[in-house]
Amino acid sequence: MSINKTPIKSTAKPKKHKGGNRTKLTSKKRKQFLKVLSETCNVTEAAREIGLARCYMYEVRGRKHETKFAEAWSNAIDQGIDALEREARRRATEGVEEGVYYKGDRIDTVRKYSDVLMIFLLKAHRPKTYRDRTDVNISGKLTLDGSIMSEAAKIHQDEKAKK
Repeated sequence: MSINKTPIKSTAKPKKHKGGNRTKLTSKKRKQFLKVLSETCNVTEAAREIGLARCYMYEVRGRKHETKFAEAWSNAIDQGIDALEREARRRATEGVEEGVYYKGDRIDTVRKYSDVLMIFLLKAHRPKTYRDRTDVNISGKLTLDGSIMSEAAKIHQDEKAKK
């Protein structure tokens, strides 16, 4: 069985800008940033695509007069997450083809489904039914000693005095 050890690389490469203001977020750059963000849900990659710093993009989004951009950013993330969810559903229900190898040669394929993705989808869409549950039952008596009671009384008196 051969394992691909090639590291995953970002598809976005830093853009080289000829002249002009490299730090200005133009309308064209905004559109490209939002497009890449909706495809990747990755702010760093989207910022790299337009040649601007990730932290600068967060700064712009946080400005009071940038509410439309902040809303578009949120919508782009939602679109990206929707795409991820569609892919998770596809892998869980339709599966993916994986090669079967013998002595280093690919001899067949097998379709594999993801039970883990199915579980995540069920938990996301039916949390009351499929959430992780933790029940804690405590029985017995609780006794507070005098020092705790006197501290509580002091705090209560201090709060009364402030009013």
